[in-house]
Amino acid sequence: NAHLETLVGRQDLCALVIDGDGKVFSSGVDVPEHQKGTVDAMIGTFHKTFRIMHRLPMPTIAAAHGGAYGGAMELAVFCDIILAADDLRIGVPEIKLGVFPPLAVAHLAQIIGPKKAAELIFTGAVIQADEALSIGLVNHVYPAAKFHATVEKFTEKFSSLSAFSLYQVKRAFKRV
Repeated sequence: NAHLETLVGRQDLCALVIDGDGKVFSSGVDVPEHQKGTVDAMIGTFHKTFRIMHRLPMPTIAAAHGGAYGGAMELAVFCDIILAADDLRIGVPEIKLGVFPPLAVAHLAQIIGPKKAAELIFTGAVIQADEALSIGLVNHVYPAAKFHATVEKFTEKFSSLSAFSLYQVKRAFKRV
C-alpha cells in the first residue's frame, strides 16, 4: 500500500503492471488471517489497497499466472486489463471457508455478467485460463513458457502513448 500510495500522483506513468513473483500470481490471504483477532486488520489493509488503486491515474494490468485465488483474483479483477498465462487457475473459493469475497461480489458481475459471477462466487469454483478468456474475465491468454516476455511486449505499446491521455480515459471509465 505504501508503494501504491506513491504512484497516485504520478501522471507521467503510462501503465502499472502487477505481477506475482514465483510460481503463482498469488494464493490470496492465508486462511488463519480470516479468524477473529486478525480478520479486521487484514480486511482493513486489503480494502485500503483497492481504495488506493481506485485513485491511480494510469491503466493497471494484472499479469496473472499459475494461480490467482480469493483476494488475488479480486486484485486482478480490479485491474483494467488481465493478461493470463495458459497455466492460470483463477477463482474465489472463500465460500468454502464460510466467508465471501466482497470485491468479487461488487465487481465481477459487471465484467462477466451476473449469472456466471453468481455461479463462481456461490460455488467457489476455480477455472482455467481458457474458460476465463471465454467468459471475458481475462483479455488475453499467453503460453506460460513465454509469459513474462509476452507481457512485456504487450505493455510496450503503452510507452508510446500519452500518459495524460491515458489518465483522462481512465477518469472517463471511472465516471461511467
